[in-house]
Amino acid sequence: MIDESEVQRIRPAAAAGGKPVELHLVSVCTRERGQHVVDGVVIGDPVPELFVWDESPWDCAVWGDEKDAELLEHALRIISNGSFPPHGRRDGLSEGHWHQLRDAMVFEAHVRSGNEFFATKDKKGFISNGKREALEQLGRTRIVEPGDLETELMKS
Repeated sequence: MIDESEVQRIRPAAAAGGKPVELHLVSVCTRERGQHVVDGVVIGDPVPELFVWDESPWDCAVWGDEKDAELLEHALRIISNGSFPPHGRRDGLSEGHWHQLRDAMVFEAHVRSGNEFFATKDKKGFISNGKREALEQLGRTRIVEPGDLETELMKS
């Protein structure tokens, strides 16, 4: 999630770099919060999550194809360090596994939408222990922390 101070830093950096920038909220929390505004700043249309049985509401998720499902599964393996239960053994997931599933859903939605940068403060889920490199290769995207996004946008 981008907070108000990060939005205030990112917008001038984007303008200084002369690049048109769109910020999109990619979060399963969007459906929980029911809004597209973060701290009073409109973040564009949210990117819908991939429908996951027993997790996604019918009205705010999209059906995917085999490629989308494979991306989600591969992201789950990376994010969980291989500890996520395989298909057929996912009843009664722990709280930690639910968080990992939601992280993978967010990453899959980001990749499916074709965004260039994935900005996150979640080091454990997306950056630490080689996860950044593995996920960047998987999704052909750049994973950055919000301050790094500001720097990238200022480059001409």
